[in-house]
Amino acid sequence: MKHLLCYRRFEALMISSTDDPEDKAAKEEINKTEKYLKDYSAIKAEIDSAFMNIKDNEGLNAKMSEISKKHEGNPLIDEYIRVAGLQKKAKDAQEELSSYTDDGFKAKEELKDLGKSGSDPATIQAKQKMINDIEKKQAEKKMDIEAFKKEVLDAEKKMKEQMEKMKKDSADNMANL
Repeated sequence: MKHLLCYRRFEALMISSTDDPEDKAAKEEINKTEKYLKDYSAIKAEIDSAFMNIKDNEGLNAKMSEISKKHEGNPLIDEYIRVAGLQKKAKDAQEELSSYTDDGFKAKEELKDLGKSGSDPATIQAKQKMINDIEKKQAEKKMDIEAFKKEVLDAEKKMKEQMEKMKKDSADNMANL
């Protein structure tokens, strides 16, 4: 069995017509699991690269659809695409939060200048309202970012558990041969 496991790492299990149905099903499941794991390892970098380099959402969606169709039925790739999408949403929200922070800083500086120059109270009040709106948007973005991060962690944990289960099932099937 030990030698079979070492051999298994390099070669798919051959299914012959003389195998009984249980062995045949076990071998098919082992081969399918190995293919899923190999495909996932091979395509993960391509998915990461696409999410980093493709800026427009239509192009990104088209690329992810192409990858998903090419590896149809592979739950690991589908889940990783979902996780990468969540990570992108979190990154985009972080960039938007940074923009709000910059806008808030500029608005506060303008408010100070308006106060020093003795500007119209309505103008000062409007600027203060704008600052309050920016701070409200910042708080909402922070909550969104935390929600995305939690969702990413949960999805990564789920994917890791799924991979471990697939490996365990494959090892169990191998032991039953």
